Amino acid sequence: MGFNDSMSKTTARMSARKSDMRARLLDRQRRRLDRQVDGLKAELDHEREERRKLAGLMEEMEDHSMREGHGTMRLLVVGGIAYVLGAKAGRGRYDQIMTKGREIRDRVRETTKSAGETDQASAPIVDTVRPPDLSSSSTSKRLATGTE
Repeated sequence: MGFNDSMSKTTARMSARKSDMRARLLDRQRRRLDRQVDGLKAELDHEREERRKLAGLMEEMEDHSMREGHGTMRLLVVGGIAYVLGAKAGRGRYDQIMTKGREIRDRVRETTKSAGETDQASAPIVDTVRPPDLSSSSTSKRLATGTE
């Protein structure tokens, strides 16, 4: 009976140790998950605050744009910013949006630059056309008499 008693005590101790180890492991996992939840809550609070700020800005811009009539462009810009900041689409979508934004910016710059070149190309023509010199005596005599 001594051997069986010893075996049952050893089995009970091993079972208690296993349960204790399992409890410690689960406790570590719970603490790690608690830290992750706290981090996610902080991130969510930050995003909610950013959305509140953007909503306030959008309301201000809407009020302002109603007065000035430029609401559509501003709404699109603010909406795009809100989407980029609030989207959980990932880095790939962010890069895609930023690339499209750069393309639009470059297109606008090229259009502005080509319009400036057109103005510069026509400038020498305007500069070369000068009014007649009215200070010469022959010109003033022709103008006074009306003869050519």
